[in-house]
Amino acid sequence: MGSPGQLWLYVPFKGILHTDTTGRVLAQWPLVLDRVSDIEPMGTWVWIGTEFNGLYAYDLRRRRIVRQLRYQAQDSTSLVSNQVWCLAADPNDPGVLWVGTQEGLSRVDTRTMRCQNWTEQQGLPNATINCLLTDARKRLWFSTFQGISRLDPRTRQMRHFTTDDGLGDIEYKRQHGAQLPDGRLAFGGAGGMTVFDPLALEDSPQPIPVALTALRIGNVPVEPRPVGSPLRQSINATSTVYLNYSQNFLSLEFAGLQYNKPTTLQYRYQLRGVDADWVYVGNQTVANYTQLDPGSYEFRVNAADALGNWSPLVKTLRIQITPPWWGTWWFYLLVSLASLSAMYGLYRYRLAQVLKLQHLRNDIARDLHDEVGSSLSTIAIYSKIALQQPGTSTFTSEPLLVKIAEQANHVMGSMNDIVWSINTRNDAFEKVFSRMREDAFQLLEAKGYTLHFDFDENLHRTKLDMEKRRDFYLIYKEALNNIAKYANGRNVWINVHLRNLTIDLLIRDDGLGFELNAVGSQGNGLSNMNYRARALKGTLRIVSEPGKGTTLQLSF
Repeated sequence: MGSPGQLWLYVPFKGILHTDTTGRVLAQWPLVLDRVSDIEPMGTWVWIGTEFNGLYAYDLRRRRIVRQLRYQAQDSTSLVSNQVWCLAADPNDPGVLWVGTQEGLSRVDTRTMRCQNWTEQQGLPNATINCLLTDARKRLWFSTFQGISRLDPRTRQMRHFTTDDGLGDIEYKRQHGAQLPDGRLAFGGAGGMTVFDPLALEDSPQPIPVALTALRIGNVPVEPRPVGSPLRQSINATSTVYLNYSQNFLSLEFAGLQYNKPTTLQYRYQLRGVDADWVYVGNQTVANYTQLDPGSYEFRVNAADALGNWSPLVKTLRIQITPPWWGTWWFYLLVSLASLSAMYGLYRYRLAQVLKLQHLRNDIARDLHDEVGSSLSTIAIYSKIALQQPGTSTFTSEPLLVKIAEQANHVMGSMNDIVWSINTRNDAFEKVFSRMREDAFQLLEAKGYTLHFDFDENLHRTKLDMEKRRDFYLIYKEALNNIAKYANGRNVWINVHLRNLTIDLLIRDDGLGFELNAVGSQGNGLSNMNYRARALKGTLRIVSEPGKGTTLQLSF
């Protein structure tokens, strides 16, 4: 080593020798070290590598060792190993020394004595560096047990050469290497010498196309078929693949189309719509995706050569996953419309309930006015008369008190009927039947009538809402009142039946009967019954002739 025509040597028991190519010793520095593997002069220092004790720095002027660098387990900037096999000065930086060891490669900055280390984890094909050389382009070459590698000290870019690139050997020996006068490099291996021109091994990146080789759904290979397969042709010839929502576990396999060294290729891929950026996967040739949501995606895959040059050729595949019917836009539209309709229906229902309640309140107010108001007015008149005639000898108050009592009883009965009709506990027809019997006995038995009831038991399971029950009951009560007041008969038949979802009420007596055209003389009872029948959306039919009794039929 040294300047052209000069050599630097270490000779055991003699020390460091500086000679010319004829063997004449130009200078000598006595030094005893054990198992020296290589030396490298740098300025006024000579760096000496040893097989077990690391690296020494010998100062030629001071004629002694001034530094020793060793591996320190707790210091990542120390020498990578104490087993040093080869040395080389950096051709770009005079203050940097490259050290090849048993465990990797160290770059030593001799100004700071700090190291940057490369091992297999940092990309070396093999950790043992057997020989270090440089070329005319100021690049570093080194041999290992896995071929020959090249490192550019300026960019730290590394490339590895194996038998696939034409090397005669894969495993090279320690200290078997030299730079020939013509610039070629020679490395000795188990099968002989490998000699090459490093300038002829320039990289000329070629675009590397990538092909899609397989599609798997749920880990099952998908074969192209005319029917029953998402592929009509090979996956590499397909531009868009259409899948349903259950086919969302995908594996896409790919390969770079470089046939001399396919194992050195590096890959990256991206599924647009899932991956925010490229996914770098080294030499892995499959991309897996699980539980993809329905939607549109684009798969992209790209390859790089051994130097990390990414190809401009990017393979793409569009993937369209259709949603289930309950995830389509029209289903959401229908649900929205249904929700709006339901909200509107609820609004209309609540409005109807409010109107119904208002109508009920109006009906109750009308009933109170008709049934109670007139009676209270009569009571008030009779009471006023009784108060104005207390000193008259011919006046007796008993008839007026009887009339007041009758009107009071009438008011109490009317109030009782109204309260009963709006009580929800009386919705069941069984309660209605009980009330009908009770009223009939109270009104008619005292007048000598024989009552005949025929109630359909099927109606026991029927319920009437408050309004219908009130109108039905008041029609019934009005009919009984008319019989009690005017019929003067002996029998009353009361039938209630359920026929084809229609309730039929039939009340018949064998009394005096009357002329229907003369009902105006009997007050507004019949008109009230017709009004309530219309509220029930039913029909009311009354048949009567003088001397033949009266029949009332209500259907709703």
